[in-house]
Amino acid sequence: MDQTRFQLLTETLSRLPSRRDILRGLAGVGLGVGALTLPATANAKKHRKRKKRNPKATPNSYGCLEVDDPCKSAEQCCSGICDGKKGKRTCRAHGAGTCQPQPGVCTNPDPGVGTCNNNSFCYCHRTTANSIYCAGQEHTECADCRKDADCVALGFPPESACIPYSAGICAGACASGMACVVP
Repeated sequence: MDQTRFQLLTETLSRLPSRRDILRGLAGVGLGVGALTLPATANAKKHRKRKKRNPKATPNSYGCLEVDDPCKSAEQCCSGICDGKKGKRTCRAHGAGTCQPQPGVCTNPDPGVGTCNNNSFCYCHRTTANSIYCAGQEHTECADCRKDADCVALGFPPESACIPYSAGICAGACASGMACVVP
């Protein structure tokens, strides 16, 4: 190898960066790119949709939650039934039979339409839970109730329901304006 080639080779090698210089350069580039992406991630966090919480329900005029209101325990519900997955629990109805959503026999303009379960002695009633309930006419008794559990506590069988009994054709039938009914 002649002298000139050797000198060119050493000059070329001396101009190449060392491994340490290369790592410093890469670290600098990484920080620069990171600084450029930080505002983008901050904006992404700002615009991220929040999970919808189960809205807090307000008790109705009877002091309990109506059907389809979010609940945490059965005691909160007028019907006494709080069902569903954790975080998505709602008050549920019971005893609807063949009743379809309607005003109920007390306030229905055509009370004959308010029968249920193909029985002319069963009527559809609107409950304190604002659900419809199929009850036998002979099992409607005036009571001081606000929730279905109140009726059970008064000695009515399980699955009984508390109904407002003070409007329409039912007005004046009960001094308390409330009644307990059984399926």
